[in-house]
Amino acid sequence: MKKNFYQKNFNKVEVNLIIGVILIALAIIFKIFIGELPSKLGNLKTDISYFTNIVLTLGIINFILSIMLLSIEVYKRIKYDSWINLVKSIVQTFKIRKFLRQDETYIDTNFSNKSKNVKVNVVLKNFNKSIKYCIVDIRNNDVIVIFKIPRSQQSQKLLKDMEQQLLDEITYLNEDYYFSSIQRKKNYMYIKGNKR
Repeated sequence: MKKNFYQKNFNKVEVNLIIGVILIALAIIFKIFIGELPSKLGNLKTDISYFTNIVLTLGIINFILSIMLLSIEVYKRIKYDSWINLVKSIVQTFKIRKFLRQDETYIDTNFSNKSKNVKVNVVLKNFNKSIKYCIVDIRNNDVIVIFKIPRSQQSQKLLKDMEQQLLDEITYLNEDYYFSSIQRKKNYMYIKGNKR
């Protein structure tokens, strides 16, 4: 199965958008901080101002890059499909990621009652890392859901155990489509649905 533009670039847009917003926010905080510094720290203010401009420029570049990639996909959807399907795809991607996410932390109190260490299950951490690459792509005639297969065998078993629940959830979210079973190609699993 060959990935289309949306499937290849969804995570890039998401990451660049987040990084861009964070860098722009940091630059604004630095600008406020510079304004509060006393005037006798001229060289330090100049250095911080220079650094702030670099951070702001990087933030704007990341933000513009993500907007450009998003604009290309919006254009393609308007021309060949529907922009509403793009919105549905984005919303369902985050819903499925939330549905698949596994949370289990426990407090280790073996050493003393005063120091509590919160530990995270490594298998679930590996599983959740691969879930970040899950993408739902809704089109007029079909729906494709792609999952990156976790690296560890235990995490793969966890995904395998959830297959039926996952199919049920995807079917519930897209009632106008009927879905095949989960198929595997290289490092990805996918579910394809066709319009009824």
